[in-house]
Amino acid sequence: PKYKEFENKSISTANGRQLNVGGYLGDGKEGMVYIIKGEPDLAVKIFKKNKIENSNLEKKIKGMIQNQPQGADPNSGKDLIFAWPQDVVYYNDQFVGYLMPRVDTENRANIRTFIRREFSESEPLDKRLKLAFNFASAVHIVHKSGFAIGDFNYENIFVNENEDKVTLIDCDSYSVVDSHGNEFHGKTMYEETIPPESRATDSMERAQMADSFNLAVWLFRILNPTQSAYANPFQAKGNLAESGKLLEM
Repeated sequence: PKYKEFENKSISTANGRQLNVGGYLGDGKEGMVYIIKGEPDLAVKIFKKNKIENSNLEKKIKGMIQNQPQGADPNSGKDLIFAWPQDVVYYNDQFVGYLMPRVDTENRANIRTFIRREFSESEPLDKRLKLAFNFASAVHIVHKSGFAIGDFNYENIFVNENEDKVTLIDCDSYSVVDSHGNEFHGKTMYEETIPPESRATDSMERAQMADSFNLAVWLFRILNPTQSAYANPFQAKGNLAESGKLLEM
């Protein structure tokens, strides 16, 4: 089946555990996320076939499972910061995707919606600083683990509406290194916040530097909220400012 046709299909994990795929939760550039029947705390991402063919995606996901960062274990009793891969899944003995914790989006909003809805010029600074700290802390954990995020799309960054805590999803796009020192870099990126040199895929150090640039733009948006949550520290204003599309400016 195509990645959009896995509803009601049976898949298996690396150790042979059988699972039944339920309805879909969302669709992205690289695949689709479904619920797992009878497993309310789990979700599965099924990749598009062209993302798997001639790639090291299976090796990358297995490496991520073996090197889980702090905040990625839903059974730890602590806040879930990352919807990190938990197990690879197969269909007819072919790798198709991975299991991950199912993030409750009922009490969360993506960061752009959260900024637009919750923050205003009159909002206390300490509330904005709390979100900025929590977001920066999540990035720090990734870097401390030797990885990089790469893609800072607002649709992958969720904020708990009651506590301003951050949960990051779509972690398979990260730049990671396995236990043998092999690096695997994703290619997706959010063009509104990437540095001028785009997403780095030649070294983990450069990838992490690019992360810092992406994070800085989001921190600017958190600390200087606007109605649209599109603010960019490199976007000039005034009669002499360049006009046009955001990326051009």
